[in-house]
Amino acid sequence: SSDLVDNVAQLRAYVVTGGDLGSLAGWDEAYNAAFSVTHRLAVTVLPVKALAAGAKLEVELLAATLP
Repeated sequence: SSDLVDNVAQLRAYVVTGGDLGSLAGWDEAYNAAFSVTHRLAVTVLPVKALAAGAKLEVELLAATLP
């Protein structure tokens, strides 16, 4: 993983489901591809009906570095 990913402490994802929670099935695969097993962080996944500009996914990352 890259240095940036190593600094991520929290992830919040808004996933458009259109009311079908089955559309969250691909989330784990995408998450596991981005973050290693040894670097797990606080994750919140929120199903939503719609996002701005027709987006299907919006992700917020909180990262920190120590001095």
